[in-house]
Amino acid sequence: MKKIFSFVPILMIILLIGSCSTKEEEFLMDYRYSTVEELAAALIKIDSLCQAHEVMAYMDTLPNGLPDPEGEVVPLTLRIGYIYELVMNEQLIEAVYDIYRFDTEPFSLISFLMKAQMAGNISPAVMAQILMHIPLPPIVVPIFIPPLQPRPAPVCLCDNPRVKIRVTWAYGPSCGNNSPQTSGYAANNTLSNMKTGTWFRLDAEMHDCRCPGGITWTNTVTTTSTSYGYSAPPGPSVGLTSYSSGEFTVTFKGVCACNGKEATATFKITF
Repeated sequence: MKKIFSFVPILMIILLIGSCSTKEEEFLMDYRYSTVEELAAALIKIDSLCQAHEVMAYMDTLPNGLPDPEGEVVPLTLRIGYIYELVMNEQLIEAVYDIYRFDTEPFSLISFLMKAQMAGNISPAVMAQILMHIPLPPIVVPIFIPPLQPRPAPVCLCDNPRVKIRVTWAYGPSCGNNSPQTSGYAANNTLSNMKTGTWFRLDAEMHDCRCPGGITWTNTVTTTSTSYGYSAPPGPSVGLTSYSSGEFTVTFKGVCACNGKEATATFKITF
């Protein structure tokens, strides 16, 4: 198994320190990760959904990069079971590599789900539902920058909260490989002329607000696309893709639990 996460480069440490404060030290921020337990639970849920929908893993590709329905095809649950065993055996580097492959190599768990949709094995709606169960990595990955979250504070520090929206990751057709060039904060919260079939995950961040009671998040999603898939569970994350020309508008609202202060931000993606 290829190992690409064997150390945390100095650059990541600098990024972390540089991202800790927005105005003053009272607004410290940390990177957001999942826990190992959350990842394991997510894999169990994903496996259940893949069994229910009989999702297949297309192991071969055509010259145009699309999955080859005449090639080797196996139940995706076999791959998920292998990844789950890696997690249970604390082989997190290998598990994270097989789930995300942020280095743009093919055959991540995400790409297998996208290929199943490309091959007509599952609908865009089912693909979106399953993909949004994939959590953030539980470990530092040198080539991936996760969304930020306020560091817990003993007292409420939230007078002028503001929301920023990060493009956490994007996976593009036709192989479903990671496309890091669109990750990060987009100018004016807008991405234009994106390639149809690209899967985006957006995460909202609350800045200048450290609330002991936490932040309550809601989101709304609208689209003019006629062929699409998206998943917007309660919280600060939304995943979406479009298979026709159109626009997605995603709005996040965060409310501080200790004083009711709120902030919103809207992101637009056109395909």
